Parts: sequence; C-alpha cells; structure tokens
Amino acid sequence: MKTEKPIVHFGCGALGRGLVMPLLYQSKKTLIAVDTNKKILEQIHKDGGYDLLISDRKDPKEHVEVLKALSSITQQEELIEILKNADTVTTSVKRENLKYLVPVILKAWGDDSCRNKVIISCENVENVGSYFKNLLMEQCDEKQKANVQEIKIPNTIVDRICSMNSEDMTIVSEEFHELSVDKNVLSETGIEYINSIDNVEGHFYRKRYLLNSYADAISFLAKKVGLTYLYEAAQNEKINEQSKPYMELLKDLLHEKYHISKEELEQWQEIYRKRLQNDKIPRELTTVARNLWSKLTVEERFVKPLIQLLEMKKDISEGVKFIKKLIECGTEDEQSSQIKEKLMEIWNVCPEGEILFNMLDKISD
Repeated sequence: MKTEKPIVHFGCGALGRGLVMPLLYQSKKTLIAVDTNKKILEQIHKDGGYDLLISDRKDPKEHVEVLKALSSITQQEELIEILKNADTVTTSVKRENLKYLVPVILKAWGDDSCRNKVIISCENVENVGSYFKNLLMEQCDEKQKANVQEIKIPNTIVDRICSMNSEDMTIVSEEFHELSVDKNVLSETGIEYINSIDNVEGHFYRKRYLLNSYADAISFLAKKVGLTYLYEAAQNEKINEQSKPYMELLKDLLHEKYHISKEELEQWQEIYRKRLQNDKIPRELTTVARNLWSKLTVEERFVKPLIQLLEMKKDISEGVKFIKKLIECGTEDEQSSQIKEKLMEIWNVCPEGEILFNMLDKISD
C-alpha cells in the first residue's frame, strides 16, 4: 500500500497556524511543522497538533493534527531527511526570513531531479514565488542549477485575519480564507483547499487595494477621531463615506488594468468590509495605523494605485484629496515643511510621483 508523502510547512506563526496548516489538514494531508520557536514546537508535539479558534463559527474550536514538529535549528539533519521524502513544501515565515530556508532546501533537493517538487510560499508579499525562486537560483551551485530550475514556485494570494496571543501562543482566526496560486506555474496543486487560478497578479492587487489599502486608510482616519479598534472604523458610516471617492478610483483601476468585472469588485468590497466589521477579532488601530511614510511610497498600497492611474492618463484629483487627508491624520506632530520635504524625497523618484507631489502641493496652498 502506497503512503502519501508528507507536506513540510515552515512557519508556525499566526498565518501558518491560522491559514496554511488548517487548509493542508482539511485537504487530508500529512503535516510536518517546522519553526524556531521552542514553546510552540513543544506544544504541538505534546498535543499532536494544536487547536485553532474560528471566531465567527458557532462551534469555534478546530483541531489541526500535525505528525511531527521540528526545529529548523536543532533538528536540521532530521529535517533534511524528511524533506528528501517530500514533494511539497509550504512556507509562511515573512519575506526577510525566506533566505534562511534556502540552504536547507538545497541540501535536501538540490542534487537530484526536482521535476515533481513544489514550494508554495504564503508570505503575503507581491511576487513572493518569483522572489524565493531567485533566492534559490542565486545560492545553488552550478551542478544544482538545472535541478533547482525545475522546482515549481508559483506566486500566491493569501488572505485570512489571524491573530496570535503573545502569552499562550494560541491563534484566533475567521471562517473566510483565500489561498490561491498562479495557474501558469502550477496548473494543479493536488491540495483540495489550495486552488490554482488565472490572473493571479490582478487578484493579488484586488486583495491589496480593496482590503489592505482600505483597512489602513480607515484606521488612520479612525485613530484621528479617537476610535480604538479596526472593526469600529469599518462600521463607521462617516469614515466609509470619506474613503468612498478614493475606493472608487481603486475599483476603476482594478477593472481597467486587471480586467476584473465591476460586479465581482463590488462583491469583494462588501466581503472585505463585513470581515473587517467582525468585532470578535478586536484588532487595535495602533497595530494598523502605523508606518505611514513607508505606506506612502510610490510602490506601496496608498500611492501605487494613483501612480498606475496617472500612467493610464486618468483623473486622480479625488485620490489626491484623500491622500492629503491621510497625511493630516498621520502627521500631527510634524511641521508642514518637514512633511513637504519627506514627500519630495519619496515621490520625486518617477515622473508620475512628481505630478502627484505638485497636485498635492497646489491643494495645500
């Protein structure tokens, strides 16, 4: 009798235990969990898995079985042997930590054909599959290159609200989940609850703009008026009305540039709003309304869509007014001259950024 090979998952934080591992378990896959956190690993080992709480489900507790929990630091030899017998690896370790997985993957897979090998990176980062493939190709030796090139590493979309209790490391999540991969790289995942889709780039931006840009924007507005939680911001009619012109521009972009129908975009916007209104996951605004300047760069969630619209010769005046409002909400302690200097630094890196700066400057006068 043939036994199905295990799936090795790296990263037992909020997204790993809240989204990726539950979907693998629900897909009836044998799970090997890998992390560096001794406390989490010991708990998984002791309980043969862990309990996940789904906040908006009538019966919230869900047990996820894990065959083995390994430390990538102290049990690396055993891990490499297990990887040699695995065809699929999943990861949720943050973008900056992917580099630490590369030597282990190369030791396990690099010297043999990787024709059937798959890595599904779930770091919630744009083009994360391409990024991880490049890391592997950069570090492998000449003999390994042909093998490593065969590994299928699709770009992904991941989405589920997950939070981890810092004291007991338990995870609270929600019913909704999305984990999809680029069909052009991996036509079938072989995992029931992880599907392959077309237009993964367009749908990545659909999630980035309609969920992340929206959540961050309303958080800055809500924090300014003294609210405490993200769900309060999403429930607030005045705040939603203030963000509406900006969100309409984002939907226009997603429709025209990424060919997602208007009807589908309306449906997604409503799904996202309702999820963020869930008061059973009380996320504090201070954890969302932060790092404003990095979020205002030309490649980030607030400004990039406006840059893309400018490239398409679209009118973004309503979007510029909204960005001005966000800046006012997030820079109470800064002088106008300092704000202007920072905006020049982060926007005057491309022609569209300069146009955006001049448009905002005219409003300010």
